[in-house]
Amino acid sequence: MNSRFATVLFAVAIHLLVWDAQAQNGEIESRVLARRMADEGATFYESGKYEEARERFHRANALFPAPALELWEARSLNKLLRLVEAEERYASVKRYPLRPEDSAVVRASVAEAISEVEKLRKRIPTITIQLRGATPSDPSIAVRLADKVINPAMIGLPIPTDPSTPTLVLISNGVELRRETLTLNEGEHYVVVLDAAAQPPAVAPLSQANLPVPATAEPAYRFQSNQFSTSQPWYRRRDVGWAISGVGAAGLATGIATGLVALSKHNSLSNSCPNHSCDSSHSDELSEFRTYRTISTIGYVVGVVGLGTGITILVLSAKTPKAPIATSLSVRVNTNVASLDVRF
Repeated sequence: MNSRFATVLFAVAIHLLVWDAQAQNGEIESRVLARRMADEGATFYESGKYEEARERFHRANALFPAPALELWEARSLNKLLRLVEAEERYASVKRYPLRPEDSAVVRASVAEAISEVEKLRKRIPTITIQLRGATPSDPSIAVRLADKVINPAMIGLPIPTDPSTPTLVLISNGVELRRETLTLNEGEHYVVVLDAAAQPPAVAPLSQANLPVPATAEPAYRFQSNQFSTSQPWYRRRDVGWAISGVGAAGLATGIATGLVALSKHNSLSNSCPNHSCDSSHSDELSEFRTYRTISTIGYVVGVVGLGTGITILVLSAKTPKAPIATSLSVRVNTNVASLDVRF
């Protein structure tokens, strides 16, 4: 371990000697643990594990407050580029009230903190946020930087930040007006002007609950078409007659087609089965014949009934005076809602 870290441990040892000479036995464990934490922190720092070093120095300082421990915590934060936190730790050491009995190591820690914090401040980037069209105290305005809401009192002042690429968001009445990703480099200072005046109109979520349509409201635009009426009964409607006739024709065609197949099967069986007696080898063919015969019979029945009924309806409809109508189509468009109404 180099002399620099030996100084850290030496400073801890000196403080342990002068720290509350009347300490009880229960505090001995805390002092021993603080010394071990400082030792581990120095080891981690030497090996480049700055987060582990920072955590050890912080915990050691919590157990046994010592300027040297807080100084090295600040240096660890500096290595991690957590510059704003590092400045706060340096400032804490700088504010340490020196006493006559403090060792030279303690005095040196305070002096080093004062020197290093001045150099650190030159590296910390700042961002100044200015509002246009609103005041920082406006309760409807919120500014978020790196997912943290900025205190309104900080608006217009140079805000110290770590070198990073944070996202800046301007919110007004719960509506996001602007979102921008920034690049903040060491030692640079930025000014961002946010315009809160140009606000987009609030858009309410679309739902049945917030779309009431007064019964007496007149539509802004209306289109209506009336072509035919459906006042006559179904048995006098030509469209029904044609539909039933079509079913009948399909049934008749099916009856004829399957009848021809059944006839072919019958002729084949007549040649193979003398005296109308067939053995088991022709059972499949006999079953097919009966199936086609049944389908053919049903087809003929559907065809005759369908054609008869359809033709009858067509004849009746021809004797009925034509009446206007059939379909009513209405399209209504209001500022709140559009509706389509189709009636038969």
